[in-house]
Amino acid sequence: ANTRDIFVHDNVIRHTGRFGIAARHGPSRISGLTGTSLDYDVNFIVINNRCEDLGGSCVLMSGVWQGLLEGNTFIRSGAMVEPSVSVNRGSGAWFFRSKHVVAQNNVAAFSRGHNDSAGIHVDYNNEHILVQYNFTYDNEGYGTEILGKNKNVIWRYNISVGDGTRKVNVTRPEGGKSQNPGRTLHVSDFAKPEREPSTDVYIYNNTYVISAKSEPNIELTANNLKLWNNLFIVQEAGQLGKRVYVGASKRSTDIEGNGFSGDISSKFVKLDSLPKMLELGITGVLSTPESFAFEREEVKALKDIDKLQHPVFPAAGTGIFSHISRIPLEDFFGNLLAEDAQFIGAGTD
Repeated sequence: ANTRDIFVHDNVIRHTGRFGIAARHGPSRISGLTGTSLDYDVNFIVINNRCEDLGGSCVLMSGVWQGLLEGNTFIRSGAMVEPSVSVNRGSGAWFFRSKHVVAQNNVAAFSRGHNDSAGIHVDYNNEHILVQYNFTYDNEGYGTEILGKNKNVIWRYNISVGDGTRKVNVTRPEGGKSQNPGRTLHVSDFAKPEREPSTDVYIYNNTYVISAKSEPNIELTANNLKLWNNLFIVQEAGQLGKRVYVGASKRSTDIEGNGFSGDISSKFVKLDSLPKMLELGITGVLSTPESFAFEREEVKALKDIDKLQHPVFPAAGTGIFSHISRIPLEDFFGNLLAEDAQFIGAGTD
């Protein structure tokens, strides 16, 4: 049997061994149920919670049909709170075998661990996932993490600052050595029982800031992957894209109209059919999103990309998503979007 209408809100959760909030519904083997809402927990709403110093992740949605993750704060996921029971890894929130999920207006900072440990990540075997208007800061694993066997993942108008700093082959605080280098973009074909690329992955109008003295890599493996109008800013003494891996054919990957500022490898820039080279300075506090609201003229797009045909989140405007528009109406900072005034990055001043 499945569970319906779960509402978890306005809690403070600290010092657990693994999860703070988790919904888990395993797949059924009953004929006629597979792929229907009866094979999932339905309407899982997680709003305005705060998690601090958890041994794993704050929120897991596994086997959820219609999930809403909104206005939450995740601090120090994967903390070493109790070595005997903690898993010492974990993204702030993640989704597995779920359909129709929105994650918006969340903050995730200081996630740690030998694997995963992004602010928010999309694990494998999901469909129709929308991640927008989130701020992630100093998460060791990845800026954007999307694994394999997903369909229609939309990642837009988010700001990632100082994510993807994890180093390999060095002794970790919890013991052992990680074999998973930090990445700004980690779009992988990892899935079980066999690896399988995701299909229809849209990563556009996000801002990525690479911190000083870090060298995150990039992996892009998906079918019909769109990487449009993102802004990549590298601080002094940092570098982006020393290693770049594209695991799908060029016909399956559309990279266009992104902005590049700082020490970014030519290998990554050359993948873009219409790159814009910039020299942007950051004057504000790095942990404050408003520091990355640039003047519109500074980050004006070189051209409209097919009038930016926004991918559609099909459940928008219905049920628990009644307040979600089918296409975005505003940028990260609440400015109204206009078709004839496209820009690079998550938002403008």
